[in-house]
Amino acid sequence: MAKAPAETAYHTDYQGVRFLSLSSGTGDARRLMTPDDLPACTENCPDPGKLWLDVQGRRLDTAVEDNPGKWAVAVFHQPVFSGAEGRDEKAVRNAWLPVFQSSGIDRC
Repeated sequence: MAKAPAETAYHTDYQGVRFLSLSSGTGDARRLMTPDDLPACTENCPDPGKLWLDVQGRRLDTAVEDNPGKWAVAVFHQPVFSGAEGRDEKAVRNAWLPVFQSSGIDRC
């Protein structure tokens, strides 16, 4: 389980820019976040998609705070804002937009 975020959400520094690659897809969250030997949850189970975004949000916050460079660029598939019908990614926006706003990462 610990490998999942490191293999799908990571950062690299290059010439004063920290590039943050995030995985905004929540469809594989249960598979990525659940150890094979963990019993299945049957009552009051947490939403694995929300947990997945929250884990990455905390990692994002730390990566931005520890950025040795001047700039940070975050990339991911689903949009934080979208004009397309049915593409409102409220869970992504709730988990990551506060980090973007507090750290000065602009959105395009």
